[in-house]
Amino acid sequence: STIYQEFQGIFRAIRESPVPIIAAVDGAAVGFGCDLSLAGNITFMGNNGWLAQGWMKAGLIPATGGTYYVAQRAGEAAVWKLLAAERVDAATAESWGLATASVEARTAALEFAMKLAAMPRKPLRALMQLTRTSDYEAHLRRALDYQTTFITDPEFARLAAKLLAR
Repeated sequence: STIYQEFQGIFRAIRESPVPIIAAVDGAAVGFGCDLSLAGNITFMGNNGWLAQGWMKAGLIPATGGTYYVAQRAGEAAVWKLLAAERVDAATAESWGLATASVEARTAALEFAMKLAAMPRKPLRALMQLTRTSDYEAHLRRALDYQTTFITDPEFARLAAKLLAR
């Protein structure tokens, strides 16, 4: 059980990251690798990428949170589809809502990361927190608090002027 507690620590750190975690799958992501590829915020899967949740075939369960990540991304039905599948290719993963299909996952993930890196840090971190707030009213209260802070920040005036100058 100690080793799984250590592994779960990795997944907790991913979940608590203040910035989006982007995964790229250009080969096999099986069991732990499958869980890891789905633990972040977005997963890109290339033409050679595939997922398999091999835990059940070995008489185990996805104890590092794999069931949770699949259900959060694509609903409960996707949990059972993934468990029953031999391999889930990029197109199927995208159709289920698990990943974004691309020719090369690494390239797509890096391009996406560059777009996120160009965004203002404070709102990006706020959005990370909002994506973790499942209660609608709490989400709206928190969003209002963030927006009130951002709209009075001189950075907003600078960025707004830049947008309007285009």
